[in-house]
Amino acid sequence: KPEPESKVAAVEILVRVGAQDEDVRVAGIGQLLAGSILAGTSRHSTTRLARLVAEAGGNFHSAWQWNYLETYAVTLPGSCEEAIGLLADAIQNSSLDPEAIEYSRKAVLKEIVNQADDPFASAYSAARTSIYQGTRYGRPFLGQADAVKAITPAQVRAFYQKNFTENEIRETIKFYQSPTGQKVIRQLPTVMQE
Repeated sequence: KPEPESKVAAVEILVRVGAQDEDVRVAGIGQLLAGSILAGTSRHSTTRLARLVAEAGGNFHSAWQWNYLETYAVTLPGSCEEAIGLLADAIQNSSLDPEAIEYSRKAVLKEIVNQADDPFASAYSAARTSIYQGTRYGRPFLGQADAVKAITPAQVRAFYQKNFTENEIRETIKFYQSPTGQKVIRQLPTVMQE
């Protein structure tokens, strides 16, 4: 909702597909998708999209979660409509450039190593694996290094095409326009602060 006194605005789009939807054989594919989905579209090259984001006075990010893909922008209040349009374009028409996928792969593999070296992350992962044994929540969130290394750009594109259909996007929008979705939108900032 508009807040005239605010110096920044945040726009968030959640798409209801996440790590739980990955096939175990390609676990981590969503991490590669999240790392490359905002790197150009069929209408805007990577460079042009970056320039348009900068002109909107903000920055864009995406993050793969267990139950959804989160994309968000922090921008100037007067640029919200433009930011929403750019995010929607990226989600619906991502070019999934092979170079961006490779860059994302390197970042994910580095994070897998970092988490293995972090005692807290290792303990958390072991506890989660024990609690959710035999389910998708029990596997490593980032995927296995061998699987991430083997995922091809074609597989990332196929995963995107399967899960980011026009119908999926419409269903997500419909959910957020529903009374339940509106309640989530109102309560999410409070929940995130707790």
